Amino acid sequence: MLDTVLLELEGVITDTAEARRDAILAALRTEGLDLAEDAYREHCAGLGLEDAARAALRSADRPLDEITISLIALRAERAYRAYLGKGLTLVEGARETLERLHDTARLGLVTRAGRDEATFVLSLARLEHLFTCVIAAEDAPAKPSPEPYRRALARLHHARARAVRGLVVALEDGLPGIRAARAAGMSSVVVGDVPAHVA
Repeated sequence: MLDTVLLELEGVITDTAEARRDAILAALRTEGLDLAEDAYREHCAGLGLEDAARAALRSADRPLDEITISLIALRAERAYRAYLGKGLTLVEGARETLERLHDTARLGLVTRAGRDEATFVLSLARLEHLFTCVIAAEDAPAKPSPEPYRRALARLHHARARAVRGLVVALEDGLPGIRAARAAGMSSVVVGDVPAHVA
């Protein structure tokens, strides 16, 4: 029986993955790095801004200078927030699916986004009431570490008297999230354009 569904925010609930990708690629270009989209998908998709910048530089055999990484992440964040300021689109069917799942399972958000961004987006979409817990970028090491999922399960154990006893499923849009969920011992479902043989 399905007990808990843990979801990434971007690419699973919100249709903002392309905006994040474009923001990161534009910020990388300011440093003279023109990363192809397939290289972005392989190395950066599913990571937070700083980790994506670090992975992109590593994939291009560039020095991992922390100041450069921070500048790339700040530029990408500025562009991404400008996009969010124009409005928010949910993934098709996300609201209906979340509302249906909420009737039978506990929902938790396990996201690479920062807490401010996550709570802002959930509030804007009027979805915050559906989630029992939110694990954001500040709460645990970045995926593919299994720690974000482990912390979500620990919070869910304390959030209600009922312990997590049934099936726990993670919905993810990128390889780091899939690896994190599997390392935490849970089933995962990939949403989005990650090829099935890769997932």
